[in-house]
Amino acid sequence: TPAGSHPLPPTVRPIMNRTPRIARYGLLLLGALLMPLGLAGCGERSDEIDEAQIRGEFEREVWQVAEYTVRARVTALPTDETHMMAYHEAIPEFRGPRGMGMDVMDMEFPLGEGVSMEGIGVGSIVSITFTVDYEEGWSPIKYRVIRMELLPEDTRLDFTPLRGDGEVVE
Repeated sequence: TPAGSHPLPPTVRPIMNRTPRIARYGLLLLGALLMPLGLAGCGERSDEIDEAQIRGEFEREVWQVAEYTVRARVTALPTDETHMMAYHEAIPEFRGPRGMGMDVMDMEFPLGEGVSMEGIGVGSIVSITFTVDYEEGWSPIKYRVIRMELLPEDTRLDFTPLRGDGEVVE
C-alpha cells in the first residue's frame, strides 16, 4: 500500500486497531480449521442415494428381527394395495429405542410379499402379524405385515392406552 494509505476503510480501522492481535489471529486460525469441514459438503450430491434413504431402500445392518401380532380395525385401503391403515390395540411387548410398548394408534402397515387384502375392507376387524427389523439399540429399520386374518365382525377390540411404563392402563 502507498505510504499513508490503509487497506481497510476508515470505519473498520479503529475496530481492528483495538482488537487484540491474539484474537485476530485466533479467528483466522479457527476459520482455517473449519474450512475443510465446510468444503466436505460441497461435493456432488447423489440424488439417487437421498431418494433411496427417503424410501428406506438403503442398506442398514439388521441386528434383531421381532414378530408382533395385534388386532385392529382397517381405516384405509390405498389403491396400490401395498400399504393399509389400521387403528390397532396397544402392543405392550413392542420394543423400541425408548423402551417397551406401542400405544393405541392409527398406523400405516406395509404389506409383505404374498399378503392378500381379499375380503378385507375399511371397517374390517383383522389380526395383523408383522415383523420389525431392528438395528442395534432397538431402533426400527423396516416393518411389514407377514400375515393378516379377517376376524368376526362382532370381535370387541380393546383400545385401552398404555401407561408411560409400557403397561396397559387398567
